[in-house]
Amino acid sequence: MIKALIWNIRSVKTQKAFQRVQMLHNYHKFAFVALLEPFQHVRFNNRYRRRLKMPKAMHNCNGKIWIFTNHGFDVTVDPSSEHRSVMQRTKTEYNKYLHFEEVFWQQKAGYEWFVIGDRNTKFFHSLVK
Repeated sequence: MIKALIWNIRSVKTQKAFQRVQMLHNYHKFAFVALLEPFQHVRFNNRYRRRLKMPKAMHNCNGKIWIFTNHGFDVTVDPSSEHRSVMQRTKTEYNKYLHFEEVFWQQKAGYEWFVIGDRNTKFFHSLVK
């Protein structure tokens, strides 16, 4: 079993938030700590790694997820064929209903006024009512 802490911290430097993370980590000895939305530049990632006494620190490309670990982890995302088929059916059904809505508004407004850009105007909505 892996002990982990995943926290949407929303800034590591306010309200003693990082001190709470340190206290929890010292008490529970987490193998994996993920901080979401730290609102701190990624160059400070190693400073927080040292304060947590964890050997590895990573972050995503935009710096909104910081991960601290004691060991390396391998993660594999392997969507099943069943999952892909459900997603495809859902997308198809969604597009069908979008088309139905488009036809509804065309009929309600009169097709001559229904061109790209006119749908969100005050004139269009007064015409539809």
